[in-house]
Amino acid sequence: MKAFLRFGILIVLFIAAFAALYVSYAEVRKKSLEKLGERQMLLAKQAVTGIEEFFNSYTNMFMQYALAPEMVNFNNEGKRLIRTLYVFNKKQFRAVTRYDENGIILYTFPQRPELVGTSIADQEHVKLMLKLREPLLSDVFTALQGYRTVALNVPVYDGSVFKGVLAALVDFEYVASKYIGSISIGESGYAWMIDKEANLLFSPAHGKNLINVKFEAEKYPDSRELGDKMLMGETGFSEYTYDTTRGDRVVPVKKLAAFMPVHVLGNFWSLAVVIPEDEAYDDLSGFYKKMLFIMAVMFAAFAFYISVVFRMMKLSLMNTELAQRVAEEVEKRKEQEKMLLQQAKFTSMGEMINAIAHQWRQPLTAIGFGIQEMGEMAKEKHHTDEHLDDYVRFLMDIVMHMSETIDDFRNFFRPDKDRVELDIRRTMLAVYHIIGSQFAAAGIKVSILCETPGRKYEIHAEKDITDEDTELYTVEGFEGEAKQVFLNILQNARDAIIPRTELIKMNQGSVSVTVTPYGRYIDIDFIDNGGGIKAEFLDRVFDPYFTTKGESVGLGIGLFMSKTIIEEHMGGLLMVRNIKEGAKFTVRLNRKYPDITGGE
Repeated sequence: MKAFLRFGILIVLFIAAFAALYVSYAEVRKKSLEKLGERQMLLAKQAVTGIEEFFNSYTNMFMQYALAPEMVNFNNEGKRLIRTLYVFNKKQFRAVTRYDENGIILYTFPQRPELVGTSIADQEHVKLMLKLREPLLSDVFTALQGYRTVALNVPVYDGSVFKGVLAALVDFEYVASKYIGSISIGESGYAWMIDKEANLLFSPAHGKNLINVKFEAEKYPDSRELGDKMLMGETGFSEYTYDTTRGDRVVPVKKLAAFMPVHVLGNFWSLAVVIPEDEAYDDLSGFYKKMLFIMAVMFAAFAFYISVVFRMMKLSLMNTELAQRVAEEVEKRKEQEKMLLQQAKFTSMGEMINAIAHQWRQPLTAIGFGIQEMGEMAKEKHHTDEHLDDYVRFLMDIVMHMSETIDDFRNFFRPDKDRVELDIRRTMLAVYHIIGSQFAAAGIKVSILCETPGRKYEIHAEKDITDEDTELYTVEGFEGEAKQVFLNILQNARDAIIPRTELIKMNQGSVSVTVTPYGRYIDIDFIDNGGGIKAEFLDRVFDPYFTTKGESVGLGIGLFMSKTIIEEHMGGLLMVRNIKEGAKFTVRLNRKYPDITGGE
C-alpha cells in the first residue's frame, strides 16, 4: 500500500513539475515574442519618422524658395535658384521644374530645352495640384526614363495670386533604400511598404521588379486581415503566410509583422517590418532542450527517492528549485530594466540627431548660397573689399554656430562616471539649445523662468545666468541622466501639443519651465497647454510600455525611465497633475547647499 502511495505521489509531483516547466516555457515564449515585437515596431517607427522628416523638410525648403521674388516672377535668377536646388540635392532629386498656373513648363533642370513651353496639365498629380494649389506629393510612378519617382509640388503665389508651381522629381529608390532597405532583423527579416491602392512600393522579396505588383491578399487569405488594417492606416501587429524560397524549394512560411502608416502631404503609405515565425523562436530552442533535460533528471531523481530518502530529497529539490527560480526572476527583472533604459537612450539619441539635422539644414543652404555668390562676384569683378569681408564674416558666423551645435550635441551625450554638482539652470538651458529650433518649427514656444526670493527672471542664453546665485540652484547627480529626463518631459509635452493645435486650431503651443529653489529642495515645473492627461490614466503614466499616444508616436518607456532616474538615481521625486489647459510635471530634487537661502 505504501508503495502505491509513493508511486501516486511520484506521478503527481512529476505532472506538477511538468506543468510548472511548461508554464515557465510559455511565459518565456510570450516575453520573447513581446520583445521581438517591440524591436520590430521600433525599427518601423524609425523608418516612418525618417521618411516623413525627409519629405517635410524638403517641403519646408521648397516653400521658402517659392517665396523668393525671382521665383515668383521667374527670371534668370529664378533659374539659378533651381540649378542650385538640384546641384545641392542631386542624390535625392532627378529633376527640378517650374511650371505656370496653366501647367506650362517654364524651366527644368537638368535642362531639356525641348520641354520648355510644353504642357503637363494632363498628368494626374499636376491636375490635382492646379486644382488644390497647396503642397502635394504624388503617388509613386515610373518615369519615361525607367526610374521610379514621386513628384513634390509646392505652390508659388504673388501675394494671393497663384503663379504656378515649383516641383521636384524625388528619386523614390533613394528614399526606399535609405529608410527601408537598411532594415534587417533576425537572419531573413526585412521591411516592405504599400500605397493606398495596395501596390507594393518596396519589397526585398520582389527586388526592383515592382511595376503593377500588388500585395497578394487573394492568394494568401490569412494575409487579408493584415492588408485591410494597413490600408485603414492602423498601427499594430499581425501574422500572414507567404511563399518563400528555401534552398531549392518554395515553401509557405508564416511571418510576424509590425506595421504602421506613413503620412506625407496628404499621401498615404503603410510600412511593415516582418520576420519568419520560426526565426522568432530560435532563441527558445536552448531553453526547450534544457527543459527536457531537467524533466528527465527529475524523473530519475524522484524514482530514486521512492526507495531511499523520498521525503528529504523532495524537500531539498523543492528548495533548490525555488531558489533558482527566484534568482532567475530577479535577473530577468534587472535585464528588462536595462533594456528599457537602453531603448530610451536610443530614442533620445534619435531625437537629438533629428534636432541637429534640423538646425544644420538652413545654415548649410546659406553657406552654399554664400559660396556661390562669392563665385559670381569674383567672375563679374564688381565687388569691393568691404563687401567681400562682410560675406566672409557672415559665412564664418554660420560655421561658428554649427560648431557650437556640435559641441552641444557632444556634451549632451558625454558618459557620466561620477556624480557631480549641477547648476539646474545650465542643465535646462543645454537641453533647450538642442531642441529649441525643433519646437519653434512646430509652433511651440518654450520659456525658462527662474524664481528666487524677490526676483524672477527668464533665461535664453548663458549670459542670462549669474554665478552669484549658483549655489541656490545646485544639486548633485549625473548630468547626462538629468538632461535625458528634461528632454523626455519636453518631448512628451510636444507630442501632446501638436495634435491639439491641429484639432482645435490653437494659435500657438507653449511649454513653460519654472525653476524654484526653496528650503532643502528645488522644483522644476514643466507646464504645457497640450490638453492634459485623462484622469483614468494619471496613475499609470509612469508605468513601462504605457502610452496614450499610440505606438506610432511612442513606446511608453520615456516617463518610466525618467521616474527611475529621478527617484532611484538622484533621490528625488517626479510627479504629474492636470491643470487648466494641460499637464504639469514636477521634478523635485535635493539641493546641495540647503543653507543658502538667497535672502530669505
